[in-house]
Amino acid sequence: MQAIETLQDITHREKAIEDIQYRVAIEKLVAKISTDFINLAAKDLDAAIYRVLQEIENSPRLTVLNVFLFSEDGTLINNTHEWSSQGIEPAN
Repeated sequence: MQAIETLQDITHREKAIEDIQYRVAIEKLVAKISTDFINLAAKDLDAAIYRVLQEIENSPRLTVLNVFLFSEDGTLINNTHEWSSQGIEPAN
């Protein structure tokens, strides 16, 4: 009786699956955020941004998030909110 063994390195496949799952999770988060912000009143903007920051805290690959506000005429931009994961120094 003869036994044949086949060994295959599946590291790349597992990494690809993990990358796809992460991308899907990020796309779902972006879709949820976009939906939440569509009809948001200006007075509720800060609270909604802080909710988003709390949601992304659990994302292991996100390290920095900046929210920028453009002036009405589009000539100025202001970094209004910044979040960075633990151990990452904020830019401001």
